[in-house]
Order: sequence, then C-alpha cells, then structure tokens
Amino acid sequence: MKYIYNVLLMLIVAITSLNSSAQSAIGTWKDYLNYSRTIDLDILNGKVYVANRNSIFIYDTEDNSLTRLNKVNGLSDINIVSISASTLENNVFIGYANGNIDIISGNNIRNFADIKNSSVVGDKAIRHISYNGNTAFISTGVGILEFDTEKIEVSDTYGITAVGNVSINETAVLNDTLFAATNEGLYYGSLANDLTIFSNWTLDLSTPAPFDNVKNCAAQDGKLYINLPTASFPALYIRNTDYSWIGVNGSADISKVKSTPGGLALTAGYYTELKRPDGLGPAIQITDYGEQSMSANAVTATAEGVMWIADRNIGLVKRNVDNTFEFIYPDGPANNSSFDLDFKFEQLWVGTGEPQRPGTWNNNYRLDGFYSYIDGSWNNYTATTDPMLLDGLFFDIPKIYIDPDDENQVYIGSFYSGLLSVENQEIDTLYNETNSSLGSWIGGPRNDGLEWVGVAGIVKDQSKNLWVTNARTDRPLSVRTPEGAWKSFDLLGPQGISTNKVLTDILIDQQDQLWMILNRGGIVVFDTGNSLTDESDDKLRVLTAEVGGGGLPTNEVQCITEDLDGEIWVGTTDGVAVFYSPFDALTNNFSDARRILVQQNGIFQYLLEGQAVSTIAIDGANRKWIGTFGAGVFLMSEDGTEEIQRFTSENSPLISNQINDIVIDNKTGEVFIATQEGLVSYISDATLGQRENNCTSVFPNPVRENYTGPISITGLLRDSQIRITDTRGNLIFKTVSNGGTAIWDGKNTDGQRVATGVYFALSSDSEGESTCVSKILVVK
Repeated sequence: MKYIYNVLLMLIVAITSLNSSAQSAIGTWKDYLNYSRTIDLDILNGKVYVANRNSIFIYDTEDNSLTRLNKVNGLSDINIVSISASTLENNVFIGYANGNIDIISGNNIRNFADIKNSSVVGDKAIRHISYNGNTAFISTGVGILEFDTEKIEVSDTYGITAVGNVSINETAVLNDTLFAATNEGLYYGSLANDLTIFSNWTLDLSTPAPFDNVKNCAAQDGKLYINLPTASFPALYIRNTDYSWIGVNGSADISKVKSTPGGLALTAGYYTELKRPDGLGPAIQITDYGEQSMSANAVTATAEGVMWIADRNIGLVKRNVDNTFEFIYPDGPANNSSFDLDFKFEQLWVGTGEPQRPGTWNNNYRLDGFYSYIDGSWNNYTATTDPMLLDGLFFDIPKIYIDPDDENQVYIGSFYSGLLSVENQEIDTLYNETNSSLGSWIGGPRNDGLEWVGVAGIVKDQSKNLWVTNARTDRPLSVRTPEGAWKSFDLLGPQGISTNKVLTDILIDQQDQLWMILNRGGIVVFDTGNSLTDESDDKLRVLTAEVGGGGLPTNEVQCITEDLDGEIWVGTTDGVAVFYSPFDALTNNFSDARRILVQQNGIFQYLLEGQAVSTIAIDGANRKWIGTFGAGVFLMSEDGTEEIQRFTSENSPLISNQINDIVIDNKTGEVFIATQEGLVSYISDATLGQRENNCTSVFPNPVRENYTGPISITGLLRDSQIRITDTRGNLIFKTVSNGGTAIWDGKNTDGQRVATGVYFALSSDSEGESTCVSKILVVK
C-alpha cells in the first residue's frame, strides 16, 4: 500500500483563493472548475464536504468559509462518485470511478491507490462506504472490501457468491449483520463469521423481488431499509422484526437512501424527504426551494433537522428548520465543458462546443452555453440563465471570439443557430439566414421552423471586417463590414471547393490572407485582393496532403496558428507541419509545408508523428504549446525541435489528456488549458517581450528563506540579456529571457543558494542597449 500524496490542508487553505488578482509563482497551477453541479455530500465536525465530478468543496458552518480541493491543489484524481465521513476516525473518504481513494484525515490528504492499481478486472468504482467501528465496508462492482480506517489498508475482500462476484451497490450494518444491496438481490452475513467465505452469505428470499437489483440499503433507528426500484410501487421497504417487508407509500423514484443523525434521508431528484426518528416530529418533504426548482442528488441531515442537499444544478442547499433555504458553492463556470477559448483585454471567454471532432463535425446537441471570467468573477450564459439561448436552441459552440478592436464586443459561433453578438456582457443579436449573408444547410437537422446555420470560425482583418465560416452551404464564407454590410463568397473555381463542405476555424495572417480549415480536406487560403466587392481579383488555393499541393501530413487538419515570425503552424491527426513562407501561398513561388524532424531515444522522427494534434498556441518566447487528443500538452522550443516540457494527467495536475484548446495570457504567462474534463491553467516562464525595458516586476521580492521556486523578472524586451550581480558587481548568474520574462533560481554559478543580501538584475536587449536595473532582496 502506497501513499502517493500527503498534502497538508494548512497549505491548501493558504491557496484556497485560487484565481485571485495576486501574482502566482511560475510552475504553479490553477483550477477554473465548476462547483455547482454537486453529486454527493457528508458532514464531519461542523464541516460539510460536497463532491462534484472533478472536485470537492468544504463548507465550514462555524465561519461560513469555503475551501476548494481538486487535482490542482491536493486531490489525486478526477471522476468522483462518492464521498463519506467516518466519525470514529475523523476521516473523509473520496471514492473515484477507477477505484482510487483519497482520505482527508485531520490536516492531511492521503491517497490509497491499491484498488485502482490492482489486477482485478471489472468495475472498481467506489460506490458507497459504510462503517462499523474502525472498519469501513467499501462497495464496488467487483465485491466488498473490508478496510481498516486506522491502519489505512484493505483487511479482506468479500466474494458473496460461488460464481463470480455480484455487483455491490451499498452495504449497511445492523445488529452485527452486514447487509449488501446488490444487482442480484439483498445478501446478508453475520460479522461473527468469516465473510470471505461465500457460504457464509445468504440471499434474502423474503424481499418483494428477491432476485432484482437492490439500489440502496440503510440501517436507521434499529430498522433496515432497502430501495427496490424494480418492484411495483412502493420502492422503499422496511424490514420487520419477523423478517417480513412493509412498503412505504409514496416512495417511488428514489435514487438514494441515507442514514443520518437527523433521520432517514431519501433523495428522488425532484423531491427529498427526511423521515425523523420517533419523538422528533413528522417527516419533512421538500419539492422545491421556494422560487428555485429542485434537482437533488444526495441529502444528509443534522440531529436538529437541518437538511443539507447536494443539488446537480445549484450546489449545496441548506434547508433550515424554519423552511428557509441557503445556496452555497464557490464561484465557477456553469459546467466543466470547455471547447474553445479566447483571451484578450484580461478577459477569458469559454465556448462549450462541441461538434464531433476529429471526424464528421456532426452535432452533439449540447446546450451548455458559454461563459466569461472577468475581474475574478464568472458570468454564465446558459439555456437556464438566458432564455434566448434555449428558444434559439443555441447548440454546440465551437468558436468564441473577443473583438480585438472592442473589449466590450464578443462573438459566439453556434454549429446550429448561427452567430451571436454579445455587447457589454449582454446578449445582443443573433445573426442567421434571416438577417445576414449566412446561409443555411438545406435539408439540415432543424425542424423547429428555423434553419440550421453552422458557424465554426470567426476572425477580424486589419480593415476591421469580420469574417465568418459558414458550414454546409454553397457560399461557406461571409464577411461583415464595419458599416454592417454583409457579403458571402462561394469559394468555387478550378482550385476551390465544392458546395456543402464544412469549413471550421479561420485565421488571418500578417498579409491579411485568410486560412480556413476544410474538414477532412486540408486548408483553404483566400485573398480578396484590393476590394471586397470586386471578385475578379480574388485568389484562392486549397492546400492538401498532395506533394506540390500543400505537403500536409494528412488532409485531416485540426488547428492552424501563426507564430511571432509569421510562420503558419498546422496541427493534424498525424502530427505538425509548418508553412515557412505563407506570404507565397497564393503565388507561383508557393512552397509545401515542411515537417519537423526531432530525435527521440536516438531515433529521428517527425514531430508528433501519428499523434492527433488539437491545438497550438504561441507564447511570448515564440515557443509552441501543443495540445493533443489523448496525449496531453507538449511545450516545444521556438523551432519545434526540442521538447521543453510535457504535461499529462499522470505526471501533473492536468485533469485530462484530451486537450480541446489552449490560450495564453502573454502579459502574465498564464497558459489556459481547456480539457475534456474542465479548465485549468499553468503559470509558465515566458511572457511577451515589451517595446522597451520596464524591469518593473520581480516575483517574489523579497525572496524569503523558505522559497525555493523560480524568481521571475518580467517586463523585458524579447530575448533580453540578463546578468545578476551582487553589490560589489560580481557576476552571480546570467541568462537570456523567454520573451519578456527571465528566470533566476536564486543560485550562483556553482549551484549554491546565494547569501542574504541585495542583488541586481541588469537587463539589456540583444545589442547590449536599452538597459535597466532591478533590485532583488534575498533572505537565506
């Protein structure tokens, strides 16, 4: 048994305010996860522990504080399925779908990965945990595990049938007997017997449906309750002292039954009920939260009758004894869907996507909406908060674009409903076939009286024209002028494309040429010449995998981006290629894309050959952040030949290896990574170079004795020369900046930490000019 994590909660509390305006250290991670879609909860020592799919939050009922925990700052995994508190050992168990367990015990988080790493084949999900003293009974799809909560180890494994292991939903202890709710009925065995021997287990044939799935079981006030959803109404049954079963009327559709200090808590999604113990009053049933509708996933209660509800839409709900409600959860996006990102003007906007990609780009019909993160707060635009999005069936958002000329203007592309304008953070205008040149897919999937209008690419050129790709039409490219006039282009001709093709993302290069991804068809390069209205000087070329016709690794292009030198980097389902002379793309001097040779384990191969690349982002040092479909994130050198770092869900807090998009705040170096499981970020060591040296920001400063991380100097010219000296002018360290940021590890040329004192960071451009000096105080 191994402890993979041992994280002090005191440190976690210190960094609980993630996403604050304070500068973050290089190499640290942040989470931008959802906390309102809760799935389970429990209470321990005045704190409510609330689980979401990929995180938990802790609400302290004494001081009303909230603490967030996730893979970035303490948890070991994602895909949480259960959370349970052991009052005897003061432990909180977090169970994951893959069998992993995190245990919050006192001030520590400990990881128990033995079940996850075991060779047992089957569903290892930690579905439920019950307790008997310092023994926990863990319910999984492959049996029951007896767990010692004091030693933190598995004591035994119970197989309760002779032929394989039945799937265990939950367990409960009553009168020295362990009951197991399984997919094949209710089993029980005496704790005085060796329950590793299947013959010591008995199938209860007295239940109303003895061979059917028993979803839940719970012991409360000396009685055993089971939830038998396959039986005729009612679903909840109580076991009598003569072992017969009595149905509880009005208990249909129950999803969870839980024994709590306040009574038996029932969850049924659209209602919850607390059956109070004898003498403590009548049962309490809730069907809504006043003006808020209910969508409960789990309920627990205190002895005083305060109910705590994990709601799948609005977080933690507290029902007070006077029937008033409180809604509690940390700020965050409306959900963890994140497909496309844009960052400008210190604003982060997120489009949830997502059509089927890579592949057909067919609809997934998601109504998750979009959201923004501005000044430390989230604004969510969903079908729930904005009826226009529901009425317009604003499905599948593959593109979100902040207007580079107007920080208050944002455009959102729907691969179903068209182009949405958001102005001053308010939904403004929906452009479709009725009020623009955008066309509709004739015979498309809509049947609500509107046409299917697919928008997957949005960009503005140097003349402030807004360009929009328009999939599956005979005129798949539209433009809106600054005056508000619309025009569409057919992109036909000898070197053009046929009708009803899917154009997705779009890029405008430094020459004002448009580069558009043609799904499964390569790249379309287009230039309107001197006039939008005069099509006679338009130029067009389709770049494919054909030698002499583009030289791409494959026609399945997934992303295109322009680096700081004007080169066009292309991500495909078979690695990366670069157009080094994009200005010749529409001339007779056109050159094919070139693949980059890299050496790995002594073998030369093309960069990410055989790997599907989803996104490429350029940082302030012109390095390439490459996201992939399943292999995480690669940070490559400026020319792509050197792997600087690689982040995966196995070696870092990255929460998924399925990367959808990456954008970078080149002022701070924060790299935002949209994954299949949510949004996180990493503070990198590169920022965009300035026009003149500022040398105004050193972090941290002073450098305290307990700090061992990198010291960053930002606000520099690109590729500045940096020299660190002491007060006598002795050279301590020298380096070259990554874009506008230089890094010093606080050590001298011998690798020793420098003594306490004041040091000077002298910076200059590559020619030795434009110099400035910054002071750094180091405490050893």
